[in-house]
Amino acid sequence: MEEISDFEDWEYRAEGNLHIIVANKRTKQVLRLLKCHKDQTIYGDVSGFDIENEICFIRNVAIPLMRNCKACFHVERAPLSRDFLKNISKRVEPHRPTSRLNKIIDQRCKYGMLMPDFCRVLPNPTSHNDVNISIEIKPKQGFILIGQNRCNYSQFQRNKVLSKFYEKESTYCPLDLFSGCKKRMKKAIKALIHHPQNNLRIFKNGHMIYSQEIVDKKNCDNHDLFKATVLGNFVSHSDSTRGTAERLKRAAQNLHDLVCNLLLHPICEQKSDRGHVAQYCDAGFSNEEAKKLKSPLRKQTLPTNSILGLLLSLQKLESRSINEYYDMYMSIKNQLAMFPHDAQRLSIEGPYDSEHWKKLVFQITKGDTKSTAESDLKKLNDLDIKASLLRKFLIATSFKDCSIILTFQKKLHDCDHISAKDSPISITTRHGQQYWCSLALVDSDPKLSNRIPQYYQDACKQAA
Repeated sequence: MEEISDFEDWEYRAEGNLHIIVANKRTKQVLRLLKCHKDQTIYGDVSGFDIENEICFIRNVAIPLMRNCKACFHVERAPLSRDFLKNISKRVEPHRPTSRLNKIIDQRCKYGMLMPDFCRVLPNPTSHNDVNISIEIKPKQGFILIGQNRCNYSQFQRNKVLSKFYEKESTYCPLDLFSGCKKRMKKAIKALIHHPQNNLRIFKNGHMIYSQEIVDKKNCDNHDLFKATVLGNFVSHSDSTRGTAERLKRAAQNLHDLVCNLLLHPICEQKSDRGHVAQYCDAGFSNEEAKKLKSPLRKQTLPTNSILGLLLSLQKLESRSINEYYDMYMSIKNQLAMFPHDAQRLSIEGPYDSEHWKKLVFQITKGDTKSTAESDLKKLNDLDIKASLLRKFLIATSFKDCSIILTFQKKLHDCDHISAKDSPISITTRHGQQYWCSLALVDSDPKLSNRIPQYYQDACKQAA
């Protein structure tokens, strides 16, 4: 691939803690660029190994484990010129939120990650009036282990408030979103809208119109801003004779219907089995509330062939406490300190196209939820089993920290000319409004084992 040097076609899209995203309207692509702290040196070269490792993980682990579903896309390594990095840094600076300015685009990077622009449904617009609304959700961990009564997210929120990072706790509970029950899911969506924090961002034709950064910058009521920037895009043409309050109420219903239906839509060839049984968290939709409803929510399940169902299956590869994983990690670390030649056999990270990773992916996709097949247990020593369990834990951690991008476009035109290959998901709301929809899974990056001690320390703080 040719080196990217022309910066004028690229514009700021969004950013997280580690990366900045820029988008190219002409090529309909986005580019993810690594960030670093301002006080880090900007001289010397950064190896392309990390990005190669990420791409290798996405290609050989993430996509196969997600059953090659419609939400998965291949990414490319894009060579970057020094001039491009210098100029794009200046170009995006005025558009960045103040809270993110402690980091800059890393000028040492030779490569960025190139992928499709997920903020559009159709590859080519059917009209210049087409409007694409994209909702990026970071759902977090959608289950709790036996013996727990609160989800990890609510414990994290409590500590963030105690440390004065947030003024108040979010009412969002991942267990509600992953429940498969639309009433609970809609409660979760409303909570994300009210407290977007780092878990919700909304774009219109690729431009961010609602996020925590925008709420903070405008210093206004979240609900008022949401109504002004987002809800109007989901008003039905048939509502033109209704009052403003009624129109916005129906628009909110349209939006909630679309998000729930798309998150539950089957996106892979795998047939859904009995599904994931819904769990409850003291911080979310309680069992007491469930009893008040007519439907037996305790038996409510999440389809395993939906994007949430696929994610939850992989998150549940984490089957033990962080204390146990920390002990496993330290055992392997001590073993390698004494016997460095065991590094290749016990490696719990890449290369992700190696035999032990291929075997693990095969076992998981075939439904083997144990660390190894029973027949293999006798052939492996204790450290081999621990290494296998840690690989599964790191996979689960990757899928607990990824994001989903849902994009909607009203069906306003005769779209018979759209090819079957390009035809997106079609969803109709309760008010009869039809939308083209698409899903994308992003940020499914590999997690490294040297972060396990930090996970352990964070868990200890939360439990204190």
